[in-house]
Amino acid sequence: MTYSVAIRTLGLSPDSLRQVLERVFAQTLPPARVVVYIAKGYTIPSWRVGNEQYVSVDKGMMRQRALKYREIDSDYILMLDDDLLLSPTAASSLIAKANAENTDVIAADPFENHKLPLKDKLYAGITALVFPHIRQKSAYIQHSNGSFSYIHNPQPRFYKSDTCAGPIMLWRRNSFSSLNADAENWIDSFDFAYGDDALLSYKATANGMKVGVDFSVEVTNLDSRTSSDRYRNDPERFYIRTKAMFSTWWRMCYKPHGNASKGSTKALLAGTFKFTWLVPVMLATSVVSRSTTPIRAYFRGLRDGYKYVHSEPFSSLPPYIIEKAFD
Repeated sequence: MTYSVAIRTLGLSPDSLRQVLERVFAQTLPPARVVVYIAKGYTIPSWRVGNEQYVSVDKGMMRQRALKYREIDSDYILMLDDDLLLSPTAASSLIAKANAENTDVIAADPFENHKLPLKDKLYAGITALVFPHIRQKSAYIQHSNGSFSYIHNPQPRFYKSDTCAGPIMLWRRNSFSSLNADAENWIDSFDFAYGDDALLSYKATANGMKVGVDFSVEVTNLDSRTSSDRYRNDPERFYIRTKAMFSTWWRMCYKPHGNASKGSTKALLAGTFKFTWLVPVMLATSVVSRSTTPIRAYFRGLRDGYKYVHSEPFSSLPPYIIEKAFD
């Protein structure tokens, strides 16, 4: 089985990108091709590590990932971010496990949520309803309120999963091509594509594909944060987060069959609880920051998220759950 590597980048951290490419070309199982998808208008490096090819595409976290990949004809596509370092056997391990488990997409675990300090776990639980779980059959569980839970104490082995991390995903090329991934480019219309990893990987699960995470594969996250830092420093971040959170919940959980369909009652109840729960959380954030901006931004985000999911562009999207059977 052959594989090629697809890296999305803005080229703003050339040192990180160079390290990533060096690790890619040092794999014990060499890739057939290495293609770097750089956003239009950004500078392509003058140097080369190997025989990598640069292709200019529209800017966006989703647009630079949900591509047609016409440059690649391998059996697998290893999709990487420009700050994710592979161990020498990472690619061969992922491919071996993908074949053994018959996955459509498999990932490593670059974020290691289970290793977060207790205070960070509590913060994620209170502010986003993201909690650890103790089930030993799933890595990540996508819940009907739009939040997810992560395994508390994973062993260094393969787990089935509802979602996986975006910085490293190994897709069967045929599976990815059938998923109509570019229908999710709408998330890039926001100032930050909050939730894009789950939006893309859960689409595989929702459409009957097999998703997994292998915790034995070693990777290093350099966390250059060229995009996320701009979001963290944006005074509108609470607004962006709320609008994106509402819109992704609507598409993934509440109305995955499209706006014309009847929504899920379970998801509606769960989502209502979550968005109500976050009202006092955002009020507390306003009190601590001595500013009304957080709570006002939260309500604006909910209002504009509701308007957005009822807009013509969003309503005309093909259903998240594709009306056909996958092999």
